[in-house]
Amino acid sequence: MLNATNVTAIQHGVKAVRSLSEDEKIREYVRQCEKAIQDYYSDMAVAKSQGRTEGRDEGKLETLLGLVKDGVLTLTDAAKRVNMTEEEFTAKITELGV
Repeated sequence: MLNATNVTAIQHGVKAVRSLSEDEKIREYVRQCEKAIQDYYSDMAVAKSQGRTEGRDEGKLETLLGLVKDGVLTLTDAAKRVNMTEEEFTAKITELGV
C-alpha cells in the first residue's frame, strides 16, 4: 500500500526503511537492544514471581547503563526512568561498581 502512494515523503521513507533493514549491522544492533530489554523485563518478572527484590535496582541500573553505552538512551533518559538526576544516576552506578 505504501509503495503505491504518490506522496514523495512517504516514498522516501519507505526507501529509507528498506535500506536500513538491509544493513546487517543495524539489524543486529536493533536485535541486541531488543533482546537486552526483553531479558531485563523477563528477569524482573521472574524475580517478582519469586518474591525477590534484592538486586532488582542494581540490575535495572546495569541494563539502563548498557542502553546508554549502546546509544539507545541518553544519560538523562536513563536517569529519569529511575527517578534520579544524571548526577545521582552516575554516582549510584559508580557506587555499585557497574
